[in-house]
Amino acid sequence: AFRDPKKFAIKSEWRTAMDQVSALSRDEYRQIVRHTPQFVPYFRAATPELELAALNVGSRPAKRNPKGGVESLRAIPWI
Repeated sequence: AFRDPKKFAIKSEWRTAMDQVSALSRDEYRQIVRHTPQFVPYFRAATPELELAALNVGSRPAKRNPKGGVESLRAIPWI
């Protein structure tokens, strides 16, 4: 059904609040993933990263650098 854009307009206060929440969330996520030494061992224990890397499901390796951390993962095997 078609919705009237005027009836469902997003208030600027809401957009400002969501922008702030988004920025805070992004910064916290990056802090954990990039600057917490325990994250990579946790990630490897909690996800099937190594098992998915062993599957030949794509035209490229699952990681850019086999010895790299989370930053070297390719997104495609995780879709």
